[in-house]
Amino acid sequence: MLTDVADALIIPAYASVDSANVGLRNAVDQFTAQPSEPLLSECRNAWKVCVFLWQRASPYNFGPAEGLYGNLRENIATFPANADSIEKYIAAADTSLQNFNRDSRGYYGLDYLLFSGDITSVTQRFQDDVNRRAYLRAIVRDVEQRVSTVYSTWASAYRNEFISRNGTDAGSSTSLLFNHMNMSYELAKNYKVSLPLGRLAGQTQIEPGKVEAYYSGYSIALLREHYATIMRIWRGETAEGANIVGFKEYLESVPGGDRLIVDTEMQSDSVSIALQSLSEDESLSAIIINQPDRLEPLYAGVQKFTRFIKSELSSLIGIAITYSSGDGD
Repeated sequence: MLTDVADALIIPAYASVDSANVGLRNAVDQFTAQPSEPLLSECRNAWKVCVFLWQRASPYNFGPAEGLYGNLRENIATFPANADSIEKYIAAADTSLQNFNRDSRGYYGLDYLLFSGDITSVTQRFQDDVNRRAYLRAIVRDVEQRVSTVYSTWASAYRNEFISRNGTDAGSSTSLLFNHMNMSYELAKNYKVSLPLGRLAGQTQIEPGKVEAYYSGYSIALLREHYATIMRIWRGETAEGANIVGFKEYLESVPGGDRLIVDTEMQSDSVSIALQSLSEDESLSAIIINQPDRLEPLYAGVQKFTRFIKSELSSLIGIAITYSSGDGD
């Protein structure tokens, strides 16, 4: 299982993001050299490719993705973007990114810079402000460098280390994979669904501005791919549909595993149906404001699914949950 996951899921996922980041950097370099609406459109399209492919790599936020000053996901994928901080750094011509305001950079900082207005107004801002162009380039290069470092480490030394650390103890690769799969799932459940809906503990109202990719309106497509990625790890399936060994096959050799497989697949179908009822052309934040009832099946589905992919799976395969989600699950 560890060999299949490393070679068919993790390394290809990081390789795809790494390659897409090069395309984004090239598009941004051309745009910032001579800002125009067609070149901004190319930047937007390149960004969409990157952030979509990032969903496939985001659960593997361990090993080379962990660092002294935050992990990869924190540094390149913290959302929502903090517009005030971004504008402050632009005004100060500060492109160092040497701060802990991770919501002022990364993919969602780019979401703000590239999509916060119609194509004409955004282009004009970049034409008028050399600092804005410099900040855009700095963010893109920071994301590219961080992902490239993680990818190259996975593709060389860490792959063998990951495969060799078998077993189910807290330091094993199977435990890392299980726990980070669940942490990634709960990020989607709590921060891509519950938080903007106003359903986390302590919330008293909806917060539609806190959806992922608020400015581009790309939230639904990213949520779908994030969820699909989690299910590929569980089922043992590549993005292209090829079968590998995953937790589902692991369960087939465990007493009670067949029942959990059936229950998990049934609840997964419910979540998938709820996601498919939302068009990728729709704005998730607009649905939250105008038609929140449409999201009730999704909210209920992702809450219920936690039991099968987290608690019961942990119990049956004998892997301890080593993190605290803080939401009572």
